Amino acid sequence: MSEKNIIIGTAGHIDHGKTTLIKALTGADTDRLKQEKERGISIELGFTSFELANDKQAGIIDVPGHEKFIKNMLAGAAGVDLAILVVAADEGMMPQSKEHLAILDLLDVKHGVVALTKIDKVDEEWKKLVIEDTREKLAGSFLEDAAIISVSALDMDGIDALKAEINKIVDTISSKETENNIYFPIDRVFTLKGFGTIVTGTLFRGVIEVEDELELYPQSKKLRVRSLQVHNNKVQKVYPGQRVGINLSGIDKDELQRGDVLAEVDSLFKTKYFEANLKMLKDLNFVLKNGDQIRFHIGAKEIIGRVYLYDKKELFPGKEAYVQFSLEEEIAAYLDEKFVIRRYSPMNLIGGGKIVIVDPPPRKRDENQVIELLKKIENGDWKKRIEIFINSQKFESASMEYLLKKSSLQKDELINILEELKKDEKIICLKKGNNSLWIHRD
Repeated sequence: MSEKNIIIGTAGHIDHGKTTLIKALTGADTDRLKQEKERGISIELGFTSFELANDKQAGIIDVPGHEKFIKNMLAGAAGVDLAILVVAADEGMMPQSKEHLAILDLLDVKHGVVALTKIDKVDEEWKKLVIEDTREKLAGSFLEDAAIISVSALDMDGIDALKAEINKIVDTISSKETENNIYFPIDRVFTLKGFGTIVTGTLFRGVIEVEDELELYPQSKKLRVRSLQVHNNKVQKVYPGQRVGINLSGIDKDELQRGDVLAEVDSLFKTKYFEANLKMLKDLNFVLKNGDQIRFHIGAKEIIGRVYLYDKKELFPGKEAYVQFSLEEEIAAYLDEKFVIRRYSPMNLIGGGKIVIVDPPPRKRDENQVIELLKKIENGDWKKRIEIFINSQKFESASMEYLLKKSSLQKDELINILEELKKDEKIICLKKGNNSLWIHRD
């Protein structure tokens, strides 16, 4: 089964009119903090909904443009399906425009449109020059061939054209598969009188229903879903790609923080270690060295750690490598999840990629062998991946519980793969039952 739910995210430099544009599109003001009203910039993430042409609603995330709040932008960008890159006609592409564009590329966002704002402030000749410059700077990005729509949010000029382009793009976006384990990164926590603890976020995977029992990671605490809300409406069930508010039972606000994850019970490892494929951005003026301290961003989480390069002492701009991340605290993530890293200080964007192994074993430094293993997992289908996970145990069996957490697959899907591997005479079942045990024939 699949569901088509769309998250639209803004991106762009400070004061280029992202929040004002969203108000023109939706009628809603996403600046919710007193500081934001006073300073006229977005500090936190803002959320609202957008009425699509098919009577469905898309969620809209308004991200802050100031470089000081880039970690808040990263927390919102992780679940975006369609990006609106906002470029002010009186300034053109600026440093934060480029950084936001790079982040969206690293997070593998595929769809977007460029809104050229504040056209009421420039003449036609200047506007043409800015469009030409913007088009040049989009070359090689996912927005290379995107439409550039000229708008003035103050007098509503071009807003209908922008809405039409958004609807056109939405029609081309594939529906999201619902047959997955639940994975819900929390990006906001608060309390409401009479309700208790509320968390919000974008549902990445799976389906959540009222009264479901979920596990909070990395705390390993089981919680009950008291109620659910989407676009200010109470619902019984929520689907991937929806902006969701969850009223949780059995936990206080102070026990939660941005970046924690709600997921299927016993479906994830909590760990400080991940192996991944990392790609550095091209336009950098520094190299990444083995053991460098970094800021690791995944889902809505930012955490300090170090990066260790396999088979390299340093990584140059535009290059990629297999790496191991060693983080200062335990977090939860799943195989293939996208991440972004920044330097510890100064906090420049470095690059990003996707998780290949969650909670890898200690490695003897035969790095060529490790690289070959990571390549097979990254490029293999699920059958091949499960076979590798079982074979990697070597001197002990692989339990069903271990394989579920290693793969983040649903139990029924994993059982089918194990039966196929057994039929192919690749693996042997040592013990049947709910937590069956498996070894590889090699």
